[in-house]
Amino acid sequence: MAYTVPNKEIVRRVCHLAGATKCYLFVETNDEFVEVLTNITDDAIINCSTELESWSGMKFRVYTYSNDKIIIDRLVTNGEKILPINF
Repeated sequence: MAYTVPNKEIVRRVCHLAGATKCYLFVETNDEFVEVLTNITDDAIINCSTELESWSGMKFRVYTYSNDKIIIDRLVTNGEKILPINF
């Protein structure tokens, strides 16, 4: 189970290196996976997920905007926007 929030800067940088310009992070305490919505290509999902898991030690589900609209809406509504950085 995800009892803690992963380091947002690690998630932000790994997603950015995968080519993301938008990223939402969602942690639900009764789910073992941390969910990430990003605008990377579908080919880069596996590499991004593997990098996130290796850097943070947590399990991730990485979604793109080509996934189911219900998932996208849930992550945009409930998740925390971490890319782009707003100052």
